[in-house]
Amino acid sequence: MTKSLSLIVPSAFCSEVQATSFLANLCLYDHLLDEIILVDFQSSFEFLDIISKHSKLTILSQSTPTGIYGAWQLGLSSITSSHVCFAGIDDRLNSSFISAFLSLNCEAPFLTIYYGDKILVKDQKHSLVRSPRNSSLVSNLFVSCDVPIPGLIFPMFPPSYIDLRFNLAADFNLLLLLLRQDNFNLSYLEFVQVDQNFDGLSNSFKSVPIYLSEWQLIERLHSVKISISKKLVFYLMILSKRFHLFNILRSIKRYVLS
Repeated sequence: MTKSLSLIVPSAFCSEVQATSFLANLCLYDHLLDEIILVDFQSSFEFLDIISKHSKLTILSQSTPTGIYGAWQLGLSSITSSHVCFAGIDDRLNSSFISAFLSLNCEAPFLTIYYGDKILVKDQKHSLVRSPRNSSLVSNLFVSCDVPIPGLIFPMFPPSYIDLRFNLAADFNLLLLLLRQDNFNLSYLEFVQVDQNFDGLSNSFKSVPIYLSEWQLIERLHSVKISISKKLVFYLMILSKRFHLFNILRSIKRYVLS
């Protein structure tokens, strides 16, 4: 089977500066992509004008905001590639990771999701975060989202698999939904998958009640438990971000996976 890869990127309220940085990142690996779908909500004319000049890029404009996962759904409904990956407007995917995927023989009976390591970019500091060789996502009971999401390579799946009841954990739910099917597999490639900008959203106080309720929903839907270590590190991250007393806990951030 001939493999082809599409990239879906949500954007909202972006400016000319973000267009320039996005294209600078994209030019490092765009030759490996079959198509690029940008799903946009109310970005500036300058942003859209600059990125529209990319030959592989298609812009889908939204009249109402649907969030990241609604943008994923819309992008999925318009692509024809065998595989798809997702990224934020400021994430840099790694060409070596994509090339390693494209060179693989995909004649195996399993539909495989491919993941690697990530570089976490925060305050101009770069930290390598190693992913586990055997993810907890394929276990039967205690799980955490311990693989990087941006740049994760999926075989094509129906847009309806993205559950819009979730605001922050639809990607976690999606992985569990796919991996609990008999013909899906998860495979590690020993390359950096993405340089991921860490904006602090996932460890902000306002996200705590959202994550708590969505983790409970995931536990009910999939008959699993979110791993205790995942919850502890999440809470320690919140403390390290919010209180100077807990600044020593900032070092734990490098172990927190998307």
